[in-house]
Amino acid sequence: MQRTITWSDLHDNVGYTPYEGKQITGWPVTVISRGAVVVQDQQLHAQPGQGQYIPRRCPQPLLNNPLQPQPSSAARWLGLKGKAWSGQA
Repeated sequence: MQRTITWSDLHDNVGYTPYEGKQITGWPVTVISRGAVVVQDQQLHAQPGQGQYIPRRCPQPLLNNPLQPQPSSAARWLGLKGKAWSGQA
């Protein structure tokens, strides 16, 4: 099954996806989080606040790399400049 990703297909509060317009093969039918069905047949069944944000840090080899990539324009827009690569997240 071929599909084109659009932001309206996603269930988040971000407002965009970097994958907009990308052609993919396959699409999840059911999403389960901690034993609860949160998406089934493209219908969202999660309650507001049901999820939990888990901060992630950059893998250690990248932190020590002298050629560290610069934060993306989205990171700068969100005020994350430097945090994504400095381990301060």
